Amino acid sequence: MVACTQPLAAEAGHRILRQGGNAADAAVAVAAALNVTEPASTGIGGDIFCLFYDAKTKRIHALNGSGRSTAKIDLPTLHKELGVKHGQKGSMHYLSPHTVTVPGAAAGWVDTVQKFGSKKVSLEQILTPAIELGEDGFPVSELCARLWSESEDILRNASPNFRELLKRDPKAEHFARAPKVGEVMRNPTLAKTFRTLAAEGKKGFYTGRIAQAITDVVQLCGGYLDVDDLKHHMDVGPHHADPMSIKLTGHGIGKPTTKNDGADAELELWEHPPNGQGIVALMALGILQELEKSRAIPSFSTSNHNSTTYLHAVIEALRIAFADAGWWVTDPHPEHNPNLKKPTDLISEHYLAERAKLFSPTKCSDPVHGEPSPAQNSCDTVYFSVTDAEGNGISFINSIYSSFGSGIIPEGCGFTLQNRGANFQLGPADHPNIYAPRKRPYHTIIPALVTKGGAENRQLHYVYGVMGGFMQPQGHVQVLMNMEVFGMDPQQALDAPRVCIGAGMLKDADVFDRTVYLEEGITQDTVAGLEKLGHKVKVLNRFNAVFGRGQIIKCRKDEDLGRYVEMLEQQQAQLVAGLQELYRRTQNGQGWEGPPLKESSNGTPLTHDILERLGALRSRRHNVDAEHFEEDFNSLQQRLLANGAGLLQRTPSDSSSDACLSPTFSQGSRKPPTRDPLSFSKLPPTPPTYSPFSQHASPTLSVDSPNENHSPSLQRVVDEGLQQHQAWASSNMVIDTTDAVNQFGSSIDFAAMPSLSHTSAIPNGTIAPCLSMRDWNRDIDFHRYFTAAMMY
Repeated sequence: MVACTQPLAAEAGHRILRQGGNAADAAVAVAAALNVTEPASTGIGGDIFCLFYDAKTKRIHALNGSGRSTAKIDLPTLHKELGVKHGQKGSMHYLSPHTVTVPGAAAGWVDTVQKFGSKKVSLEQILTPAIELGEDGFPVSELCARLWSESEDILRNASPNFRELLKRDPKAEHFARAPKVGEVMRNPTLAKTFRTLAAEGKKGFYTGRIAQAITDVVQLCGGYLDVDDLKHHMDVGPHHADPMSIKLTGHGIGKPTTKNDGADAELELWEHPPNGQGIVALMALGILQELEKSRAIPSFSTSNHNSTTYLHAVIEALRIAFADAGWWVTDPHPEHNPNLKKPTDLISEHYLAERAKLFSPTKCSDPVHGEPSPAQNSCDTVYFSVTDAEGNGISFINSIYSSFGSGIIPEGCGFTLQNRGANFQLGPADHPNIYAPRKRPYHTIIPALVTKGGAENRQLHYVYGVMGGFMQPQGHVQVLMNMEVFGMDPQQALDAPRVCIGAGMLKDADVFDRTVYLEEGITQDTVAGLEKLGHKVKVLNRFNAVFGRGQIIKCRKDEDLGRYVEMLEQQQAQLVAGLQELYRRTQNGQGWEGPPLKESSNGTPLTHDILERLGALRSRRHNVDAEHFEEDFNSLQQRLLANGAGLLQRTPSDSSSDACLSPTFSQGSRKPPTRDPLSFSKLPPTPPTYSPFSQHASPTLSVDSPNENHSPSLQRVVDEGLQQHQAWASSNMVIDTTDAVNQFGSSIDFAAMPSLSHTSAIPNGTIAPCLSMRDWNRDIDFHRYFTAAMMY
C-alpha cells in the first residue's frame, strides 16, 4: 500500500510493488515521482529521512539522508559575508546561497534500496516511472499550480536556469511561466538526471556532470559549495542511526483490551534521532504521561477532545519540548559538539518528570517577545507511507525546505537545491546548532512509526507522518492522541482540527512566539478558555498550510484468517508427508501394510485414515499423535469457532460479484457495534481538501444494521456530491480494513489474500469503478463511487 499526496506518485510505488519490489523499493519510486509532480515541495536536490520496519527481524532501522554545509567557509568568514557581528544572534536569509547544503536525497535513495530493498528490482526499474513522467509529462494539480505560481519570481531571480522548471510560452516574460491547473508539464532534464543516477549510482550524482553543474551555479550565485563537498558526502554516505522511541502508557494507551492481549497491547512510538526534531514529539508525549501520573491533568477520554484542558496541556508540553529541541537538536557528531547532551537523556522518565514540573494548569508559560513563528512559514515537504505484502513498512520524508528551496537550479538537471542551512544559528558562539563547516543543521522533517507488542513479537501498527515544518512533531502528537486516546480512525484523526504553536526561530531556547493557531472547527468555548489561561489565540479559517497535511497506514493482523491458514498449512504438511511415504514405499517395492481401510459413503477411505496408516499424522519429534486431519469443511469450521474464530462461509455466485464462491468471514455474534462512517461522536470530521461537502454542512449517514435499507439517503448524498465535484480527490484518505467491515457490512471478501496483514486505502484521484467493496443493499452499486486499493 502507498499513501502519499499525489496519485501518479502512488501508482509509481504500486508499480514497483507489482514487479516484486518491497516497501523500501516502492518508497524511492514514490519519492522520485513526487520530485517530478510536486517540485515545489521535494526533490533530489534536498534531504531525506526514513524509518524502516523489517517484518522478518521485527526491528526498526533509521536512515539519515541529510546533507552537510560546505567546508570552504568558516563562521567568521560567513559573519563577514552576511554583515553579522561576532556573537550576534541570528540566522541566514532563507534565499541566501549560503543556505545551500549538500543534497543528501540521491545518496539516501540509493542507500534505502541497497540497505532495505528486496534486491528483486534494479534502481533503473525503480526510477523508470518518474523518468516517464518527466519525459511524457503530467497534468498539474490545483495545489501544485498555486505553489508554482507563488514561487515563480523566486525561480526567476535565483539563477539563470529558471526556464527548466517553467512552462514554455511565447507570450510570457522570457518565454516561460508557471504551469496552470490541468496543463501538462514536462521535465526532460530531471528525467536525464534520474537516468544518470540509475546507471551510475551515487557516483553519477556526486561526481561528474551533475556535481559540476551544482557547484557552478551555487558559486555563480555567491556561495562556496564545491565538488569536494559533494564527493565527501558520497564517500561518507548517509548515517545509519539507532531510532528513538517511547512506550505509550498514559491516558489508557496500550492497555490490554482482552485477557489475552497482555504485552501484545503495548504501543511504542518511534522517531528519527537528531539532527531531526522527532524528539519533540517523544518529549511532549512523555510530559503528558508524567502530568497524568502527577495528577496535574486528568486522564483524557473521548469527551475531552480539543477541550480547553486538553489543548492547554498539549500546547504547554510542546512548548517545553521545543525549548529543549531549540538548543540540543543539531548534528550529533562529536567533532561539532563534544559535550552535547545525549538525546536519550532528554526522554528519560526522570528528566521528563522534572520538565513536567514547569507546567501550570491555571496559566500558560511566561510571556516571551521577539521573533515571528516559523510555523507561519510554508515549509514545503512531502511525506508518504508504504507497506508491502511481507509486512514491511517504511515511513519516508523528502524535502527541499521552503517552497522550491533556494530556487537555484543547476544547469541541465531539472531540480532546485535545498536551503536547509537557513536553520543554522550564527550566534551565540556556544549554541550547539551554530554554523560550522561540514555540519548538518537542525532538521524539521521527521518520519514516524508505531509498533505494538514487545521486542520478540513486535508488530507494525501505524506508519504515519505530518508535513509542515515545525508543525510536524505537533501533528505527530495530536494525530496519535486522536487515534489512541479519542478512538478515531486514521481518516478522522487527520481531518480533526489541530493546533499549532509558535515554536520560535530556534535562535535561543527561550525565544517563542506566544501565538497559538487554531484550525477552524475548534469550539468558541475552547477559544475563550485558552484566552482566559493567557494564550494569544488566532483562529485560521479554511484550508491553511500551517497545520500540515499527513498520511497514515494502519496495519492490523486478521486473527480469524490466521487460524484458518495455520490449520490449512498444517494439513498441507500432513498430505505432503503422506505422499513422501507412499513414494518411499513404492521405491522399495513395499505393498500396503495391514488390512484394507474402511470405505466412506463415497466409496473411498477417509483421507485421515490413509494418512494415519502411513504415519503422516504422527509427530516424529515427540512420537505422539499430531493434529487430527479434518477433511470435512463444516467440522473444521466448528472446531475453529469453538476457539473464538469468525465464521468462514462461501458466497454464492451472482451477477454483482466477480468473487464466485470466494470465502468470506462473517463477524457473527462477535460483530462490534456499527459506527457511523462519516462522523465521529456528534461532530462530523473536517472533510478532505477536495471533499464535495462543505466544512460547515458535512452530511452524515447512520448505519445501524447491514439489513436496513439506507439506499435512498445514501444515493442522494453521493449523487449530490458528484454533481458538485465530478473528481473527488483527497490528500489523506485512509480506511482500515477491519473498520471497513464494520461500516459497510457484515462481511468482507478475502479472496486471493496471500498474507495475514492487510490494510486498505482510498487513494488520491478521480473516483472510479472497483471490485473491492461490496454494498449491503443491492439497490446501490458502490463500485460506481469508490476506488479501494488493497495491498495485503
